[in-house]
Amino acid sequence: MSEENADAVLELLLEDHVQELKKQVVEQKTKLDKTVNLLDSVKKDKDYSLEKLKDISITMKNQKSWRRLWLNMILGIILISAVYVGVIILATTVFKSKLVAFGAIPVFFIGVNLWIQHYLSKIEYLCPSCHQTFDVTFKQVAVASHTPRTRKLTCPHCHEKSYCLELAKEK
Repeated sequence: MSEENADAVLELLLEDHVQELKKQVVEQKTKLDKTVNLLDSVKKDKDYSLEKLKDISITMKNQKSWRRLWLNMILGIILISAVYVGVIILATTVFKSKLVAFGAIPVFFIGVNLWIQHYLSKIEYLCPSCHQTFDVTFKQVAVASHTPRTRKLTCPHCHEKSYCLELAKEK
């Protein structure tokens, strides 16, 4: 603080701290809103079982991890696609070979398949019927109808087919 621009440095530090606190306030407000909505739902439907409440709790705790995992998945696919496009451009312009470009197609699909397998190793699904979590295979995921956060799967525990919630595995 003995430097000649100490006021400017202090001002920058305080502005950064204010921004961080504002960000935390927004995050807390979001959590509060979700909790109030959940409380309203619980008040309306008195038929909540302990298992349903446990599922809701797991979902709320898991949301940040799942979003981070999903973002990494999307970024990985974009990166693999960019590399593929680069190989195609390089093959057709520098090597002037459509054969090399054509040969890159299986490599692209192998890369995407490996990335999806990696993603699948980091997720599990929560069955709404028996409230158990389970892993899935690539084939099960590929053929299942889905929403952004669920897949219609057959639970290996209770053998019920329903939309199961996708969760990030706990580390």
